[in-house]
Amino acid sequence: MPASELSHTPFLLMKAARMLRNALEKALAESGITAPQFSLLKQIEQDDGRMTAARAADILQIDRPTVSAVLRRLEDKGMVARTALPTDRRAELLSLTESGRAAVVAATHVTDRLAQEMAALCADEQNQAFSRHLEAIIAFGAQKTGVGI
Repeated sequence: MPASELSHTPFLLMKAARMLRNALEKALAESGITAPQFSLLKQIEQDDGRMTAARAADILQIDRPTVSAVLRRLEDKGMVARTALPTDRRAELLSLTESGRAAVVAATHVTDRLAQEMAALCADEQNQAFSRHLEAIIAFGAQKTGVGI
């Protein structure tokens, strides 16, 4: 591929990411949560009872004030509960409520449907190659920035 075409690749990836995020936000609206809320709920689900806001911020690569704001909205919706850590009163463990678990299930159906629609754009082998390429790009970005995956 000529260098002039390669130089457009980062911009195409950023545009694709924006468009996909917009599609995801629109699709998630039926679940009553936003993409950042879904990301945080999924992370809490994976480490239920062991996740702190600081750890979630590090894993999701979101600044702590933003995580706190998203958590506050999820708490207001009754989807997340906080429990003080006995060893550190400043930190709190996060867990999903029944409402939070139901929201994750509903939103996962929405994101699965969106992923299926995207996968239908290409043949299976192209999707697999694309996924491998995206993983390589993410690893490259992590190496260049020093930010973990």
